[in-house]
Amino acid sequence: MANILATKYLHTLNPSIILKQKNINVVRRLLINRRAINSVSRRLNCQGE
Repeated sequence: MANILATKYLHTLNPSIILKQKNINVVRRLLINRRAINSVSRRLNCQGE
Protein backbone atom coordinates (compact mmCIF):
# COMPACT_ATOMS: atom_id res chain seq x y z
CA MET A 1 0.00 0.00 0.00
CA ALA A 2 2.82 2.37 0.81
CA ASN A 3 4.18 2.04 -2.72
CA ILE A 4 0.77 2.79 -4.25
CA LEU A 5 0.33 5.88 -2.07
CA ALA A 6 3.87 7.00 -2.87
CA THR A 7 3.32 6.63 -6.60
CA LYS A 8 0.04 8.55 -6.38
CA TYR A 9 1.81 11.31 -4.43
CA LEU A 10 4.61 11.44 -6.99
CA HIS A 11 2.03 11.46 -9.77
CA THR A 12 0.36 14.53 -8.27
CA LEU A 13 3.75 16.21 -7.97
CA ASN A 14 5.21 15.34 -11.34
CA PRO A 15 3.51 12.93 -13.76
CA SER A 16 6.64 12.71 -15.91
CA ILE A 17 8.48 10.92 -13.09
CA ILE A 18 6.10 7.97 -13.26
CA LEU A 19 6.00 8.02 -17.05
CA LYS A 20 9.76 7.57 -17.05
CA GLN A 21 9.36 4.47 -14.89
CA LYS A 22 7.19 1.37 -15.23
CA ASN A 23 4.21 3.12 -16.83
CA ILE A 24 6.05 3.50 -20.13
CA ASN A 25 4.92 -0.06 -20.83
CA VAL A 26 1.36 0.88 -19.91
CA VAL A 27 1.45 3.82 -22.31
CA ARG A 28 2.71 1.54 -25.07
CA ARG A 29 -0.14 -0.87 -24.36
CA LEU A 30 -2.66 1.97 -24.52
CA LEU A 31 -1.26 3.11 -27.86
CA ILE A 32 -1.46 -0.44 -29.22
CA ASN A 33 -5.01 -0.76 -27.93
CA ARG A 34 -5.96 2.52 -29.59
CA ARG A 35 -4.62 1.28 -32.90
CA ALA A 36 -6.59 -1.95 -32.54
CA ILE A 37 -9.77 -0.05 -31.64
CA ASN A 38 -9.29 2.29 -34.60
CA SER A 39 -8.85 -0.61 -36.99
CA VAL A 40 -11.96 -2.33 -35.63
CA SER A 41 -14.01 0.86 -35.86
CA ARG A 42 -12.87 1.34 -39.46
CA ARG A 43 -14.04 -2.17 -40.29
CA LEU A 44 -17.40 -1.49 -38.66
CA ASN A 45 -17.75 1.77 -40.57
CA CYS A 46 -16.98 0.01 -43.85
CA GLN A 47 -19.57 -2.67 -43.07
CA GLY A 48 -22.10 0.02 -42.13
CA GLU A 49 -21.69 1.69 -45.51
